[in-house]
Amino acid sequence: MAFTTFEKVIGPIIDDFEKGYVHRSSKADPGGPTNYGITLKTFRAWHGDPNLNSNALRVMPKSEAKQIYKEQYWLPIRADELPIGVDFAVFDFAINSGPGRAVMTLQEVLKVKQDGVIGLITMSAIKRYPGSENALIADLCDARLKFMKGLSNWPYNKNGWTRRVKTVKKEAVLMLDSVDHRPDTVSVSQTPKADSQNLSVSKALFSKGNVTVLTVAIPAVSGLMSDFQPAQYVIAAAVAGVSILALYWGYQKVRREAI
Repeated sequence: MAFTTFEKVIGPIIDDFEKGYVHRSSKADPGGPTNYGITLKTFRAWHGDPNLNSNALRVMPKSEAKQIYKEQYWLPIRADELPIGVDFAVFDFAINSGPGRAVMTLQEVLKVKQDGVIGLITMSAIKRYPGSENALIADLCDARLKFMKGLSNWPYNKNGWTRRVKTVKKEAVLMLDSVDHRPDTVSVSQTPKADSQNLSVSKALFSKGNVTVLTVAIPAVSGLMSDFQPAQYVIAAAVAGVSILALYWGYQKVRREAI
């Protein structure tokens, strides 16, 4: 799609949820130092350099953090193909817990195989989810919070995580009613055509072109056969054969144009 939710949500995620450089205790955050929510491990992998230190992470520009989020979190969950609101809920979950965990929890809610990959089965389950996107967002956020409560560092983060998930749930649902976000594709009006299966044989056979063939062929064949001469019978048969072929071609043309 030309417009993506990413541009709408990445700013608030970085500014309100992740903010700048943070280095908490290992009990509170086993991932170590982060900048704009990007861990040192992810930063090193992004640059392909295991020797980068926390100082390099500290000076990482916000624009680079956005690029990492797009490439490493947004695209792997196929967020641009997800419904509005659902894309935000899954994306923010992926930032906190990884794309694989976010997708597996989504699949758990959808009651499909939990393989961590969004494919045709997951997409189909999203479309037919009871209560549509509104219910799916709420159920996913509830499942996310349940997962967080089972983590060893929940006691150190429970207030912030609870507020975050609550905010994501609220904002994601509000996005469903947005009129200026990811507009639907404008459809071009076309003149409807008849279904060829519903086109009667008589209408196709007696089209304008075929009526002209019949008008010429019938008198010609009748005239040739009136004198009972062998040669005229042959000519009449030939005229009849050509007329039948013309009628068939005209019939097929009408049916093709009706598809």
